[in-house]
Amino acid sequence: MTLVIYWGYGEWLGPKCLYDMLSVQDEAVLRFVSNYKINLIIPDEMTDEEIEKFSSDLGKALMYIKNMRNPKELSKMIVDERYKTIDVETGILLSELMNFKYTVPKNEEAMDMCYAIEYFVNEASEKAAKETSILTTIDNFREFGIDDNAIEEKIISKFNLSREKAKEYMIGKSA
Repeated sequence: MTLVIYWGYGEWLGPKCLYDMLSVQDEAVLRFVSNYKINLIIPDEMTDEEIEKFSSDLGKALMYIKNMRNPKELSKMIVDERYKTIDVETGILLSELMNFKYTVPKNEEAMDMCYAIEYFVNEASEKAAKETSILTTIDNFREFGIDDNAIEEKIISKFNLSREKAKEYMIGKSA
């Protein structure tokens, strides 16, 4: 059996069966091809009860992925004995999937998610504060009639941004 786990969020836009992957639409050809269904796991669409059926740390990972944009649920999870610790491999996976660069302590067999999530929240807060500061700086300079090219140079040097990232902030497409 093949399983596909959708680690992202939002609707799955990929194929759901073999026929969806083929460009052939001719029924005469398709009758010779078995249409295998893709067994798709989408944490966002699963109930807690469905996820809890996974007895390994995969279930914990799915639950964290499901709740990663819900701080209230994450804070409940990190104090729940079932989810408080995960094995290191799962911790590395979650670190990548949740886009936080928490360094798993060496020689550890388990990872304390309380510390990892706290690190993630602090990192996100710092990023949000920096972005707010950049946008406020741009608005203030514009109010004083300073040319956008000069503003761009200022935010590049003040906030250590690449030119591409600075341009994104200047046109309001940063996030």
